[in-house]
Amino acid sequence: MSRATRRLAFLGRLEGFPIAVVLAVLYGAFILAAPEVFSGYRIYMSFFQTVPPMLVAALGLTLVITAGEIDLSFPAVMALSGFVFTWVFKTFHAPVIGFLLAIAAGALVGYVNGFLVARLRVPSIMATLATQFFWYGVTVLIAGGLQINIEEVNTTTTHALFVGRLFGAFPVQALWALGLTAFLWFILNRHKFGEAIMFIGDNAEVARVMGINVEATRIWLFTIHG
Repeated sequence: MSRATRRLAFLGRLEGFPIAVVLAVLYGAFILAAPEVFSGYRIYMSFFQTVPPMLVAALGLTLVITAGEIDLSFPAVMALSGFVFTWVFKTFHAPVIGFLLAIAAGALVGYVNGFLVARLRVPSIMATLATQFFWYGVTVLIAGGLQINIEEVNTTTTHALFVGRLFGAFPVQALWALGLTAFLWFILNRHKFGEAIMFIGDNAEVARVMGINVEATRIWLFTIHG
């Protein structure tokens, strides 16, 4: 085997290398097509500000899909959690408590979804589609169909910590999203919980025979995603 062949074989074994190649090719095409846009920094600052919310939602859904399930209720969960934070902040001016209660509300909805899927054996696409309409309705009902202005949250430390600007320029939410991406990559690829998730997604019955608590794992997945 020649040296060039060995190098190609080594690159082929690198995890994620084909995706990196596709990304590099697309990036090169974008630069050639619009060099003034993609060679400047403003578009990347825009990406770092707008992509992280979708990335965080997709990361949790990735774990659920890996286990062979689906969760269609997360837009409604985001709406409900957002209302919980808004109401607590508007009522008590306590952003930290509002943040924690918003996380708890999402986890509670996720647990309900997991219970429906794992314990009651309702197909996940049907269960989460139903809970999407239900929690949207609950959110609209308790909010009275109105939006709440919390512009003053921009002056709080919580806002600066999660969606502020580092050195006045770099969006902090991008760092949180990248850190969460690395953490969940480690869980999915280097931890026994991630191995259980992939085992369940491949064959749930075999995973159960091998001693994996399939129901509990599914409930945890939906709770985490919520």
